[in-house]
Amino acid sequence: MSNTLIFTGLVDYTARKWAAFSHLNIRPITMKMVLLDRKNHTILAASTNAGSTLMLGTRWGLSVVFVSLATLLIGVGEARSQAAQLQVCNQSNQTAYVAVARHAGFNDPRLILSGWYNVGPDSCNTFNVFIPWGDFYLYADGDQGGVWSGNDTRFCVTDQAFSRWVDPSPGCPPGLYVVGFNRYYTSGTSVVTWNLNP
Repeated sequence: MSNTLIFTGLVDYTARKWAAFSHLNIRPITMKMVLLDRKNHTILAASTNAGSTLMLGTRWGLSVVFVSLATLLIGVGEARSQAAQLQVCNQSNQTAYVAVARHAGFNDPRLILSGWYNVGPDSCNTFNVFIPWGDFYLYADGDQGGVWSGNDTRFCVTDQAFSRWVDPSPGCPPGLYVVGFNRYYTSGTSVVTWNLNP
């Protein structure tokens, strides 16, 4: 038993020593271990040269993945900190269906148009729609003929649920129709509330 502990300690010590010099790309030439029990059955067999290049590549690849993921998460958090979540409060007696046009990101000129987000009568819904600080556009219509529109800009929508980039070309493709949106502005807030009055 004491031979096993000494052998294990020697292996750990050797691995730590080589790890300290790993940045120099120095590797042991050969380090094979075979640990046998009293009946000469193999308990542990290892070799540091076999697959060491593969392990080094895997470790480097995993490092790149983790750093990239951390950078992405920081970027998403930063983008969300400069955006407001959309809340719609419907004070009418009909179900309202909302469409929103918002920039793709903070200081990004491209617009994403999506809908339909429904809000029941006399209720408020907060949607998983984040509006980057700046201009955004809203339109809603009700199931009993109510319309909350504007003349600030016009976008092509469809009766089905949608999410797409705004096409700057004039006219609407087949199956879409034009509606007028109200323009709003947000900055420094975490939630934007649009009240739909009767």
